[in-house]
Amino acid sequence: MQTWFVHMRQPAKLWRELGPAGFLGFQVMVGGTVLTALVHPWFYALAAFDLANNAFLARPALLGLPFWLIASLSLGAGYLASMTVGFLAVKRRGARQLIKQVPLMPLYWLLISGAAYRAIWQFMTDRFAWERTEHGVSHFRPREGRRPKPEIRRLHPLSGRRWSPAW
Repeated sequence: MQTWFVHMRQPAKLWRELGPAGFLGFQVMVGGTVLTALVHPWFYALAAFDLANNAFLARPALLGLPFWLIASLSLGAGYLASMTVGFLAVKRRGARQLIKQVPLMPLYWLLISGAAYRAIWQFMTDRFAWERTEHGVSHFRPREGRRPKPEIRRLHPLSGRRWSPAW
């Protein structure tokens, strides 16, 4: 969220630096991620409201049939895509004991939404505080016979130009 705010302080400069495609990509990837996290719980709230009033998928509902069809398909496709990626990642790392956690992805998305609302609250009440995440040493070791891939030159994720992160 702060990343989007910082970069959008000077949108014309960002446009010049990234170009039109990069600027649009930034809005979709960074801004869209934040927006999605904020909107996600409202889908459930509106669905619960319509279900409570026996109006879910009915024509005169609060939002109507077209909205719910598009929203439900989008949400289902998003869940399916994220769970597929999660399943493949767990399988590829050989952590099969985590496969049973993959169906909990919708709960994880709601937790992300809670974190996004918490971030807004903290941004409004204590803008300069920073909750750092402590990162330890990974206990993951590659399986025998698998060598780590060599370092590949980095390309900026939006513009495709050569790039060196500032960390």
